Amino acid sequence: MTNASHILLNQLTRRDFLKLCGTSSIGLALADCGVTPTPTATPAPTNTALPTSTVLPTATSTLTNTPAPTSTATATATATATATPKPPTLRNLADRLGITFGSLGSSWHIDKPDYRETLLNTANTIMIGGPSEVNEDRLFANVNWRDVLRRWDEVSASLSQNKIPEWIRTDFSRADIIVDFAKKNGMQIFFGHLFWPAPLPKTIFDSSFTNDELRKMLEFMVKAKATRYRGKVDVWSINEIVSRMLWGSSQDKSLFQRLGTDFIEDVFRWAHESDPQARLMFNESHVEQPDNPMFTRTSETTIEFLKKYKQRGVPIHLVGSHFHTWIYDPPNFQVVRPIIKTIKDLGYDFWASEVTVNISDRDPLVTARKKRIEISGDLLQAQAQFYKELLETMLEYNCGFMMFDFSDFPYEMFALDYKLPEARAHIFDGNYKPKPAYYAVYDVLQKATTKKTP
Repeated sequence: MTNASHILLNQLTRRDFLKLCGTSSIGLALADCGVTPTPTATPAPTNTALPTSTVLPTATSTLTNTPAPTSTATATATATATATPKPPTLRNLADRLGITFGSLGSSWHIDKPDYRETLLNTANTIMIGGPSEVNEDRLFANVNWRDVLRRWDEVSASLSQNKIPEWIRTDFSRADIIVDFAKKNGMQIFFGHLFWPAPLPKTIFDSSFTNDELRKMLEFMVKAKATRYRGKVDVWSINEIVSRMLWGSSQDKSLFQRLGTDFIEDVFRWAHESDPQARLMFNESHVEQPDNPMFTRTSETTIEFLKKYKQRGVPIHLVGSHFHTWIYDPPNFQVVRPIIKTIKDLGYDFWASEVTVNISDRDPLVTARKKRIEISGDLLQAQAQFYKELLETMLEYNCGFMMFDFSDFPYEMFALDYKLPEARAHIFDGNYKPKPAYYAVYDVLQKATTKKTP
């Protein structure tokens, strides 16, 4: 896409604009991102070529000793047969490196054995970001906003004591499933949408609410989420402020017109007050790819905001860029690297926060996006090469890596929301079998652990 006019405001729904304004993007950085490496007595096996096996390693390694046979006639040398250890999983390798390597998780599928096993073998961090789990229309569908506003002093006092008033009817049931799963399985939690302008309930934009009342309703939603999961979430994401402000729907823009842009600083402060131990992410689209005027403006405006926030002491710890990528218009890593360095030099950590690599003939996430390059040969190999280069870049700058789903199963974003199963944007196929992208990622992590091992 080379011109912002290709995107009509009324078209920029969640589905049409996810790349710029979508649900969106990765793991914590290396040791300085707060993850303690998991020591191991056995270094990861060295492999200089991509594995050819299609068998997915299991999450744990097993070592079995078989007693040697004995003889009463003559003394003979005895031998102990030792089973070959199973190869490490992606999660094992990420733990050895001390990075957070993760994926979106779905509360609707997490009870399915194949889904659950693949997720646990892949990720040490789980993202709560599906609209069915965290959209305000679900969480606060039954809230009587007039009652909340009428009793605001009581509500505010309760939230300051880390309690949601019992008389306010919220529904966190789907998000609870993922939080409980993560804690039982020793996974970090990345809550993908503490605040995101796109799915805010249309009812709160009723003209009968004053700007001050709108602000109070937003404060309640942010603090209610952070209070609910206080001490359980490792990273909260405030999502797509710049892209929604610049290119969003009329409702998105009305939010900034009514409250200004400085209220976003309050969103971060509200989150920090409610959950002071968690890290806060400024999560944005296309920060990494200023290859056309629209993306350039998004990237430059994001950097301007980050500089201002740093000067004002806004509690932001890291920056995420989605990397919802199309193989026909991939990021230029010669451009990506300086942007990451600029952000880190400002004092922020950096994540690739919602990685997908769409291989279909069109990109449904950005309206009228044009092909910038042609791909000859195997599309899955081209996809694997991008995953490889992106992960290598993240490791080079001590950044994290978060995938926006791990499998091409029929209920992932492209297949379900866009009716585009041919996007095949993930590292496993629809049957949870590894694709070339899986082996490319595995190889990068394995080589990194080999270098790290004395």
